[in-house]
Amino acid sequence: MTQKYLRNTADGTIYRWNPILAANARCVEVSEEDAFPAKTAEKRRATRKKKAADPQLDLFTDIDEVAEEESSVDIEIREDASRGLPE
Repeated sequence: MTQKYLRNTADGTIYRWNPILAANARCVEVSEEDAFPAKTAEKRRATRKKKAADPQLDLFTDIDEVAEEESSVDIEIREDASRGLPE
């Protein structure tokens, strides 16, 4: 369960939630993540690493398939490029 905190807008000081300070116009209620981002950074990094390591993601490209697709275009380009050149 996250605790409530108060941040002083004038100087950025963080206080635990207190009804007297909460009545002050310069104090704004913030969550624990906003008050202490360094504490929750490790949890967020671990979550990102889990998402990045997706075993179902397949980035394998079959080179033979790519070569076959390029070969038909490659011949046409070579013919156009060599047109008008002496042999």
